Amino acid sequence: MSKINVGKVLMGGVAAGAVLAACDFAVNNFVLAEAWQRVLQARNVDAAASGGNGEVVKFVLIDLLFGLLIVWVYAAVRPRLGPGPSTAVKATLVVFGAGALNMATFAPWMFSWDMFVRSTALGAIAMLLAGWVGGWVYTEETDQE
Repeated sequence: MSKINVGKVLMGGVAAGAVLAACDFAVNNFVLAEAWQRVLQARNVDAAASGGNGEVVKFVLIDLLFGLLIVWVYAAVRPRLGPGPSTAVKATLVVFGAGALNMATFAPWMFSWDMFVRSTALGAIAMLLAGWVGGWVYTEETDQE
């Protein structure tokens, strides 16, 4: 069995993280912007206090970690399930499912179920796209010969 190509996991993870960060920015600042404003108003949170450069850096780092995790899971299951987009989707769904279940544990206290479902559905699309990109970048040592 081949070893995981750590360099390609890093490259694929960064690519997947960049896709996630771009999608998260678009979704949260344009698609769900009004919904987030309603959440902030309902919780009596100042909109200016909920953003800023520190928040952007935090979310980009989280997206990078999700990207790395997706590609690492893809690399781990690839020898058993075969290379390609279907394996990338399966690896992504493992990571996405764990994150979505974790979010579902406290979603009702933070925002409505409607907001959770919309955000989760859009997040699933972003993660699947990121997983496809990360899987496309990842190759094993034997693939390069």
